[in-house]
Amino acid sequence: MRLVEASHYDFGGYDYLKGFISGLYSANYDITHIFIDSVLKIIGVPYDEGADDFLVWCEEFAKRENIKFTITFSADVSLATDTAKKYF
Repeated sequence: MRLVEASHYDFGGYDYLKGFISGLYSANYDITHIFIDSVLKIIGVPYDEGADDFLVWCEEFAKRENIKFTITFSADVSLATDTAKKYF
């Protein structure tokens, strides 16, 4: 297990986070599970459609690379879209 302290990086958005995850995986093919706690705090944005796109990207990445994701969002549950609710 390896902890990556997100505060050490300046995540400018979901695209940056996707690139970061892709880079981690490309350097460490033995990764089986990625935990991301409080993704909205890491990205620094409120819940929006970008979060849905990120969840879908993670699902596709997980299937392609045979890994699992656990992701938490700190947001009001009433803001969750149907796409997000699929992952509850």
